[in-house]
Amino acid sequence: MAVFTSVPISEVAVWARRHFDLSSVETLSPIAEGIENTNYFMETSNQRFVFTIFEVWDTTLVAYYSAFVRHLAAAGVPVPAPLTPSDDAGLCWEDKPCLITPFVEGDWIANPSVADCHRMGVVVAKLHAAAAGFGPSVTNPRGADWRRKIAPLVRDKLSSDKQALLDEALACDARFSQLPLPSGACHCDLFRNNVLWRSGAIVGVIDFYFGGCDSLIFDLAVCICDWCANPKTGVFDEEKFSALLAGYEENRVLCALEKVSFNEALALAALRFWMSRLYDWHFPRHAQCLTPHDPEHFERVLLQAQRQYPPYPKRKTG
Repeated sequence: MAVFTSVPISEVAVWARRHFDLSSVETLSPIAEGIENTNYFMETSNQRFVFTIFEVWDTTLVAYYSAFVRHLAAAGVPVPAPLTPSDDAGLCWEDKPCLITPFVEGDWIANPSVADCHRMGVVVAKLHAAAAGFGPSVTNPRGADWRRKIAPLVRDKLSSDKQALLDEALACDARFSQLPLPSGACHCDLFRNNVLWRSGAIVGVIDFYFGGCDSLIFDLAVCICDWCANPKTGVFDEEKFSALLAGYEENRVLCALEKVSFNEALALAALRFWMSRLYDWHFPRHAQCLTPHDPEHFERVLLQAQRQYPPYPKRKTG
């Protein structure tokens, strides 16, 4: 999250009342986390929301995200469904797509336990099961095509040894993208700060705005790379890794092709975020509030994904 567009509270109060029948907006507070869209906490006299203005995505993509989240909510996945405006004018703030989503009371966990990772694996599998019945298809906007497009730009910013690492990972990416893996609508950004907890339970999976159709193990691998990798070294915690994977497979067992491709999925999940962070680091956009992320973390995770695991990690038993 970030703030690229300044929004006067007096104007948004009139707009929200007209198109969403919300009582007077009393506060509008910018959210500095993240890097892509403008986000505010919006509070009325009796409710709290997140007001998101999309700086890059068009109305087609935003409509897809909105429909996807509503579908998941109807299937019982813990996601906050966006409000439906009374008319099309409520779909945009000025000329930019926007959404108002109910605020979920909860906190994200900076250092999840082994048990937390198991619970997260269960939720990822249930999300994938619910998504199987979702009809519309939109390609992951940060998928293989995007990575090929961005690669020449970030490659020029790297040392020769890091260029070699990027080239090797991109060759793996090209092979992986041709595999007939189970796929569907995915979150594609299942980081710890996109999952809210209350009283030991997951109460909200949020920020689907990098979502799209991709392989299911890529989505799972993105989750594992953030939840199970040491933030300083990139080394995967064996117990957390095994617990998250076990929680997932209790609800959806990986097929044979997914198992032999698992190591590559981990590497490509790390590659996706290494590349996006490199791009944001070297080509920043102007914003009122913006906190860029360190690209070196996912470089370390990529190296660990290549070295630490065989194609399918063996879980401890007993």
